Amino acid sequence: MKKFSLALAALFITALSLFSSCSSSSSASPSFPMMATVGGTAFEGTICLAGVVSSNLAITGSSTTGGVTGPPQINISVVNWSGSTGTFNFGAITAGSHFAQYIVSTGSVAKTTSSGSVTITDVSATEIKGTFNFTCTDGTAITGGTFTAQRQ
Repeated sequence: MKKFSLALAALFITALSLFSSCSSSSSASPSFPMMATVGGTAFEGTICLAGVVSSNLAITGSSTTGGVTGPPQINISVVNWSGSTGTFNFGAITAGSHFAQYIVSTGSVAKTTSSGSVTITDVSATEIKGTFNFTCTDGTAITGGTFTAQRQ
C-alpha cells in the first residue's frame, strides 16, 4: 500500500510539473480556476489542469505565486476514465479506486480521501468542468468544490 501511495504521489508531482511548465502566470481572474472550502477556509486554485495518464484522469488545482505553481493544491484522480461525464465516488486510496487529496504546503504529507465524489459535468477538447466534495482520513472536509480545468 505504501508503494502504491508513493507511486500515486509521484504521478501527481510529475503531472503537476509537466502541467505547470505549460501554464502562464495567473491573473486576478483565472480562466481555469478550482475553488472549494477546506475545513472552513476558502481555497482558490489559480490554475486548474487536467490530463489523462494511462487511462486515468488527473485533475490538479493549485496556486501560483510569483510565477511559481505549487501548494496548497487539490488533486483528483478518476481511474479508467472513458472520457464521459458522470459522478465518480471516492474512497480510501487503493489500487483501482477514484480518490482525491489535499496538499497543504510543499513537503507536507497529502491528506487523502476517506469518502466523497467528483461530478464531471462538461467535457470538451479544451476543458473539463465539474464539482467535488470529500472528507479526508484526518476529518478535514473539502466542500463546495468547483473546477474548470484546462486539458493538457
